[in-house]
Amino acid sequence: MPCRLVVMRHGERIDDLFPDWIRKSTSSGSYQAFDLNMPLALPKLKRPFKYYEGDTIISEMGFVLAEMVGRGLLVNKSIPDIIYTSPALRCVQTAHSALKAMSKENEIKIRIEP
Repeated sequence: MPCRLVVMRHGERIDDLFPDWIRKSTSSGSYQAFDLNMPLALPKLKRPFKYYEGDTIISEMGFVLAEMVGRGLLVNKSIPDIIYTSPALRCVQTAHSALKAMSKENEIKIRIEP
């Protein structure tokens, strides 16, 4: 069987939509979404809010589109053996969402490469 390489870009970045999202969503001292395209909660990482400026999250639409790509790969019987991703949070979130749509998040490991 021939080897196939699929290249995918990360999902829609929240800071592209809302450049001032950190200040607006954390003004009360805790995260609170102010738009329906924002995740209801931040990933459970032990980091100050300001660190998300350099390592942003993806939007709800970013999650949906990543899942659609995952379903497309599944329907076309193109399930990957390996997934390599950048360590950027948005890239890891995108890769995980695609795997989740394939119901393979517990079978296929995401390899985070610098």
